[in-house]
Amino acid sequence: MRPHVALLCKAATVYVEDGRGSGSGFCVHPSGLFVTNEHVVAGADSVTVVIDPNLKTQRVVIAKVIRTDKDLDLALLRAEGVKELPTLPLGSVDRITETMEVVAFGFPFGKLLDSQP
Repeated sequence: MRPHVALLCKAATVYVEDGRGSGSGFCVHPSGLFVTNEHVVAGADSVTVVIDPNLKTQRVVIAKVIRTDKDLDLALLRAEGVKELPTLPLGSVDRITETMEVVAFGFPFGKLLDSQP
């Protein structure tokens, strides 16, 4: 994997928690817009977003769920009071090929990998 891809993806990936469950998301706009899965936030009006989890720069913010699509399993969140966040740009599927490298980032084990007891 290319090191710059890992740095970019890790910086823009967040931990999302709604009190009933948790998942991963990523920042798509530096003003605090995040994309996550609909099933992570289903039924919630707001969620907790952890930016830079387990790092000295960790921040915990509240984000409002502003749009969901159950069929696509996508949700858009907005956190107020944050700015200049690292982002992952949204792309297009037009140039995807069968043999393209795929990189996945997130927190599939939730807090199980947390270094804090």
